[in-house]
Amino acid sequence: MEKHQLSKHLKFNSEVTSAAWDDGAALWRIGLGDGSTVTAETFVTAWGQLNRPKVPPIPGRDDFAGVAFHSAQWDASVDLTGKRVAVIGNGASAVQFVPEVAKLASQLTLFQRSPNWIVPRMNRPYTDAEKARFRAEPGFMAKVRGDIFEMAEARLEAKRAGTLPVEEVPIPLAHLHAQVTDPDLRAKLTPDYEIGCKRVLISNDFYPALTQPNVTLVTEAIARMTPRGVVDSEGREHEVDVVIYATGFETRSFVGDTGVTGVNGLRLSDVWIDGPEAYLGLSVTGFPIFSCCTGRTRTWGTTPSST
Repeated sequence: MEKHQLSKHLKFNSEVTSAAWDDGAALWRIGLGDGSTVTAETFVTAWGQLNRPKVPPIPGRDDFAGVAFHSAQWDASVDLTGKRVAVIGNGASAVQFVPEVAKLASQLTLFQRSPNWIVPRMNRPYTDAEKARFRAEPGFMAKVRGDIFEMAEARLEAKRAGTLPVEEVPIPLAHLHAQVTDPDLRAKLTPDYEIGCKRVLISNDFYPALTQPNVTLVTEAIARMTPRGVVDSEGREHEVDVVIYATGFETRSFVGDTGVTGVNGLRLSDVWIDGPEAYLGLSVTGFPIFSCCTGRTRTWGTTPSST
C-alpha cells in the first residue's frame, strides 16, 4: 500500500449510506455513516453479492435455546470445544469450516439438502527447480499460465448440459471414492445432477471430516426447530448446543442499491424493481457516470441474476 501510495485514496471503516446525483453540480454526493459527504465526478459500485447472510425461515427457529449464528457472522466468543454442534447447509462455506469444527465438537450434525460436486485442491507449492526456471525463462511462466487458462476453459465443456452423465465425471467421483469408503455415506454424497448446475467446490478435508465418528450427515429435510435442537422430516430430534447456519447469502437483493438516486431523484431501487438491467452489465439509464463493476447485473453462472 505504501509502495504504491494508495493510502491517500482510501477511506477505511466507512459505510456508504446513500449516493445521489447532483444535476446542478454534475457530481455524485456520497453519504457516509458518520454523517459526512464525499463528492465525486464518477461513481463506481463494487458492492458484490455475498454480503447479506441468508437464514431460512425454519419453523421454531427463534425457540432454540442454545447459541445460533450465521457462518458469515461468526461468533468468536463461542467455544465449540466439547459442544454438540448442528451445521445447516453444506455449500462453499460449510466445506471450509466443518473440518475445523469437527476437531473441536463432541458431536457435529450436518444437515444436507443436496450434495455437491467437490474436486481436490490441487495447489501444491512450486519446487525450487520450477521457481528457478521461472526466473531464468520468462516464457516458461507464460506457458504455465496458459496451461491453467486452458484447463479452466476446458471445464466449460464439461459443464454444458447433457455432455457428461453423472457416472462419467472422473475427477470429483474419483475424489469422493478415494476419501469415502462407506457405501451408504458415499451414496448420500453423490450428486444426482450434472456438474456445473451448482457451484463446484474445492476441498481436500471435507469428505474425511464426514467419516469421523463424531460427525453425522442428515439428508432428511428439516421440519422445525425446538428449544433443544433440530427436528428432521422423519420426526427425529437432534439435540444440540450450537447451531451454525451455512445457508449462503441473499444474492438477488443488495444493500448497495437502496440509497442510490440519479437524475431528477430517480431511485435505482425503483428502476430495478422488476429485476436489474444495465447496458453491457455496467451502465444504467438515468444514472450519469455510474458503473456497476460487480453486483446485481454481473455474477457467476450458477447464481441467479438478470440481464
